[in-house]
Amino acid sequence: MPREEFNKALEELQISINAVEKTVKKMINGSIEALNTRNIDLSNKIIDMDDIVDKYKVEIEAKAIFLIASEQPVASDLRKIITIMRVIMELERMADYA
Repeated sequence: MPREEFNKALEELQISINAVEKTVKKMINGSIEALNTRNIDLSNKIIDMDDIVDKYKVEIEAKAIFLIASEQPVASDLRKIITIMRVIMELERMADYA
């Protein structure tokens, strides 16, 4: 994989993390609203959103592992990939708690 493709794949991982972050933020805000208004439908919607975050986590981790295995990235890029893997793990946990 040429360096340009690697950089694009790394950027796609970062974009995916941002999308998950926005989803988790919506889930947390929705959970607070559902608690305050006792809205069961909203609570169920948030529970369904957790499945989406779980799928994102699996997808992002698989892409990150593929990049590490196939590209043997330099130290700075490896740190970025590992950070992405740690962040997605924490975001998924936040989604579970929401």
